[in-house]
Amino acid sequence: MGRRDEPLAAYVGEQARRILAGVPRLPDAEAVHRTRVATRRLRSTLRVFAPLLELAPADVAWADEELRWFAGLLGAVRDRQVQRARFATALGELPPEQVLGSVAARIEGTLYAEQVQAQEEIAKAIGSPRYDALCTVLEAWRVDPPGADSDPRALRKRARKAAEKAERRLVAACASGADVELHRARKAAKRARYAGELLRPLGHGKSQRKRFKVVQVLLGDFQDAVVAEATLRRLVSGVPAGESGFTFGLLHAHERAEAERLRGLVCGRGGVPGQL
Repeated sequence: MGRRDEPLAAYVGEQARRILAGVPRLPDAEAVHRTRVATRRLRSTLRVFAPLLELAPADVAWADEELRWFAGLLGAVRDRQVQRARFATALGELPPEQVLGSVAARIEGTLYAEQVQAQEEIAKAIGSPRYDALCTVLEAWRVDPPGADSDPRALRKRARKAAEKAERRLVAACASGADVELHRARKAAKRARYAGELLRPLGHGKSQRKRFKVVQVLLGDFQDAVVAEATLRRLVSGVPAGESGFTFGLLHAHERAEAERLRGLVCGRGGVPGQL
């Protein structure tokens, strides 16, 4: 088997390719989403499988930080895209008599302006030396991805450790009930899922992929509701005196109820995660 046929090298090379291919199509919503997911997959792979890569620890740390930076820029756009659609749907489902004042225009106008600003930040970053340095590394990894001829047993061991860590994080998060801990559990579940994906060519990781995809999706929906709550609190604080905040309150209550529903699905009764 050639180096590029090795599961670890192939996975790294594919994610680097997807990031580079997605950038020219920004700020298209789907391109933003796909490129952001690829950066997450690559960061997760660096973190889980770093000891098996032919990279110095300093190089892994640098790549992780630069990918985190670029993913953050993409996330600022993606979050607004998701929130605009989310709130438009929620408002459309309310009876007309419960939509008071210019709430729809205020939400859409504010979030769209923030999205445009975030898109401008991406455009600025793409023209920077920092981005050029990241692209140079990604292109090198696309052509000749790092990753020794890893023993499949070593890959499975690293993936198993990621799954065990994700389970521990989930148990701790459900015990505490804290939003921030559930967010950390989601990130650990994401790494475990992607580690399972890497094992696919070896015929392994199916149950790990399935288990942590469900956890990641539910906790992702939970995080979306939590972020939506915070956004509504921020937006209602700017409502002029004399203008009703009633509809903002309805939306906030809906997001709170949705967050609690999802928390219950993940953690079950007594704060113990169930077999999702």
